[in-house]
Amino acid sequence: LLNGLIDFFPESSVTPLARIELSQVLDDLELTREAVRYATQTVQAYPDHPDVLRNAGMLLQKNGDVLDAARSLLAAHSVGAGDPELLYAAGQLFREAQSYAEAKKAFLELSQDYARSRQGLLGNIELSRLLFIEGRVSDSLDRLEGLASITNSSSRKIPVLIALGELYQSLNLSKKVADVYGEIAILTNEPELLAQSATALLTTGIVDDGLRIAAELDVQQLTPATAYVFLNAKGWGVMRRNAKEGLGYLEQAHASYPDQRTADGVQRLLEANLTLDRSA
Repeated sequence: LLNGLIDFFPESSVTPLARIELSQVLDDLELTREAVRYATQTVQAYPDHPDVLRNAGMLLQKNGDVLDAARSLLAAHSVGAGDPELLYAAGQLFREAQSYAEAKKAFLELSQDYARSRQGLLGNIELSRLLFIEGRVSDSLDRLEGLASITNSSSRKIPVLIALGELYQSLNLSKKVADVYGEIAILTNEPELLAQSATALLTTGIVDDGLRIAAELDVQQLTPATAYVFLNAKGWGVMRRNAKEGLGYLEQAHASYPDQRTADGVQRLLEANLTLDRSA
């Protein structure tokens, strides 16, 4: 019916917008394939319309067509959408599709053209991660450490420090891991970030600092996924001092978050029980 109405009226500036609306109606009706087909047909009719390209990209992504989605979002930016979020989303999708050269190009453009924006900062972080994937570890470190040194705002510095901490962890640089996650814990009181910091420290073997942060956290404030990982890390950290208490955290993770259980978590719980000469 809607398509008939669109075809009935003369072509105008609102026609592409009406076709976008129709594709979204199809998607709302859970007719995603038909929505994608109609959206991509609309791109063929209006290849230079940023909203048409953006809509097609979003629907393609929802349908699992990651690479085509990335290219559609990038095209939307190229024809004048003027939205750095499109470049960032395109870069992430290119990386997900393992099209690293295209991802790098998108993130580089983002970091240069929108340097002062949040997305520009995130683009710079993603560039460093791509450099690491390429094996350019020194360049990756230099970029992130440089960003950390010139970023003063706490809200902007935290994602840089998180990425830097992840890199240090992968390189087994324990002292630097402690420094970075310790700084994150000073800069934020957000429970998720504090839990991630504590978990990183505990799993790296920096138990005292990790338990100090963990002691301040209420697990009820965490998402189930974060809580499960955090409790397991806390349990193993505490077990070094008090095996029974540590086992209690492992059991709490297992009992409270059944949907989050992992094979590694269950194995660790069994090992802890065996350590205490208890049956699982």
